[in-house]
Amino acid sequence: MATVSSQSFGDLLRHYRLAAGLTQEELADQAGLSVRGLSDLERGARRAPRRETVQLLALALHLSAAERTRLEAAARQRGVPEVKASGESESSTASSATTLPFVGRAQELALLNQLLTDGPSVLLVAGEPGIGKSRLLQAGIEQAEAHGWTVLAGGCHRRSGQDLYAPVVGALVDSLRRQSPAQQRLQLQGCAWLVRLLPELADSGVVSRPTWTLPPEQERRLMFGAVARYLTNGAGPAGTLLVLDDLHWAGSDALDLLQALVHAPAERPLRILGAYRDTDIGQEDPLALFAADLTREGRTSRALLAPLAEAEATALLAELLPEAVDGDLHLRQHLLERAGGVPLFLVSCVQALLTGSLTWNGSSHVPWTLREAILQRAVALPQTAQQVLRLAAVIGRRVPRALLAAVAVRADLAEEAMLDALERCGRARLLGEASEDAYQFTHDLIREVLLADLGTARRALLHRRVSRPLLSPSWLITMPRATSRKRPSSTWSDQETLRERAMLRQKLPAPTARRSHGWRRWDG
Repeated sequence: MATVSSQSFGDLLRHYRLAAGLTQEELADQAGLSVRGLSDLERGARRAPRRETVQLLALALHLSAAERTRLEAAARQRGVPEVKASGESESSTASSATTLPFVGRAQELALLNQLLTDGPSVLLVAGEPGIGKSRLLQAGIEQAEAHGWTVLAGGCHRRSGQDLYAPVVGALVDSLRRQSPAQQRLQLQGCAWLVRLLPELADSGVVSRPTWTLPPEQERRLMFGAVARYLTNGAGPAGTLLVLDDLHWAGSDALDLLQALVHAPAERPLRILGAYRDTDIGQEDPLALFAADLTREGRTSRALLAPLAEAEATALLAELLPEAVDGDLHLRQHLLERAGGVPLFLVSCVQALLTGSLTWNGSSHVPWTLREAILQRAVALPQTAQQVLRLAAVIGRRVPRALLAAVAVRADLAEEAMLDALERCGRARLLGEASEDAYQFTHDLIREVLLADLGTARRALLHRRVSRPLLSPSWLITMPRATSRKRPSSTWSDQETLRERAMLRQKLPAPTARRSHGWRRWDG
């Protein structure tokens, strides 16, 4: 019989805040809350936070699916069960805890079902930030527990990139922490070499430290075997599911351990469900090589998440913002259009409306949490790519390649550097190819945030750099379509570009727009 100890919502919130390296003032600012309100939550003066408040805190802290589940459970139950009956997992409260709604994703749910039945033993969920990867992992946890799987969950953090064997270590530590000493001794049978991974086990006296020394590669092999043994010992009737979020931050050591687990002979089924940002890894990154090896062996399947379809986004909005709360059809349609099917965009806007930190009066607003999420994606790029993004944002959502090249030259960007920067922006899903001769921001909100982040002086400078080529016939770099006949270098490639140029003229600062003689020379 298991005993149960509980951790209050305030203690758990403070733990996550300190782990993120934030002060109360910083977290309050990022979540759009008052410092006094946050202090009351951590001290326990407020024991029943609103659902929207918990979701804002989870977004600001960048919690993994498992961590979000624990925080939501603490808010609902005023305490998180840390020790459960044998075979139960951390996320067994997920079905009762308040969570974000889950809609659509029929194909991905089918892949989850294959993972838990007779499909490949690894399922990797990929997608851009905010597309719903963590929520799909949570759905996988719920489905697995309902079918008799023991679930161990963990995740990487931006600051944990150098932690050895993260996120597997986190999943193991959390699993052991929720067990009584008697349960720990039972599940650690045959796992003596796990002490090399978790030295604290020897300090607690649950496991004895091996007294002999072996070459490092042999100790590593035995340590990996001990992890596999532990997962087998604690398996449920169906087996063990290891759920790992944010694998793009995992190191090669952790991926080596996962690969060893996949290949290890197991008495009970072992499945791995992982998620990563495909915008954050290149072809030579350890995770890409790990996935390629498993794909070649037929041991993994991949789910690439796309934005929600219109009907799915409408269903999500109905869950987040019932018509009984706000039935303004114009507002609801505006929210859907701005979100563009990206769950994070829609959730952030609705949460900001419900908490009163965002009022919609017809003008464009971007919630703070959403603005920061977009800016983090931009600042993660090299400086040259950031420079190209800023230039493109000033030009417009649709960016003619010839105009961008002309402006880049004036900004002292070489052609090869510009093309490399555009490829990086494309991999980050910020600015992609719209046609053979134009680029386009993948979402209006991305361009809006980038423009708002520019200071007045810098924006004026970029406007001048864009306007000068437009007012001079020498700017044009002809890039004819492969299927069209080559046109003279002194003319625009097609009527679409003429329309774009006319629109760009309207965006120029007033002093530039008044120089209309240059436009008459071009237009007629």
